[in-house]
Amino acid sequence: MDVESPFISRFDPKPAPALPVDSSVFDRLLDRSVALQLFHYFGIDILDDLNNPDPVFKLTPSQSYIMDEYTRFPTMREVFIEFISSARFRNRNGKGVPIADHAIIYHYDPLAVERINIYKGPHYLSGIQFDGIIELITYRRLHENLDLNKSTQIIPYEGPQSPCSLLTPDYSVQENRLSRRPDSRHTLLWKPSVQTARNSLIHIPFDTSDLTGDFQVTVEGITKDGKIIYETAFFRVE
Repeated sequence: MDVESPFISRFDPKPAPALPVDSSVFDRLLDRSVALQLFHYFGIDILDDLNNPDPVFKLTPSQSYIMDEYTRFPTMREVFIEFISSARFRNRNGKGVPIADHAIIYHYDPLAVERINIYKGPHYLSGIQFDGIIELITYRRLHENLDLNKSTQIIPYEGPQSPCSLLTPDYSVQENRLSRRPDSRHTLLWKPSVQTARNSLIHIPFDTSDLTGDFQVTVEGITKDGKIIYETAFFRVE
């Protein structure tokens, strides 16, 4: 199975018009902007805290080498020669086998690599069979200073995400009620899956934040017989 790119390859040369901001909503937009910055600063948005140690492959590696458990060598060439016995580089006419130039790995900084995983084959990609895969996972989960060929294009790809819920403070706990941490949530509640259990009335409790003003409630769903449900309401926080 090949994952095709969801990104467009052609762009409209016409520039997008400037976005005018109505002065009447400027203060509310500023409050929301500050709230987002506080989310990131205090780390209360779990969507940014998900740490997947294996961001590419969901398979269990045949062998895994944690770099901090071995003697640190100054070059990646020495790392592979000294203790990764299941992987070897060989050249054909001075170039890597079969297509990619594996020599670029030799020049990569081994101190940036946290773990090296070996996946024994066969594996298939774009109709090509590979006898194995070598996965290099860096500490920052980035490919910093990786000197690739100019024809290589790396695109951040938003793949399937693990189910998660919106993190909200539990003010039934006294410690949270006395906390001096600012609560600038502009999304007070988000529940993508609500089961009514055939009840005509259900209760979903939530707490407001430090922000004041008008908030919109949106309820949408599908009934058992396939009908679409959609309704909105508003309430004010003083």
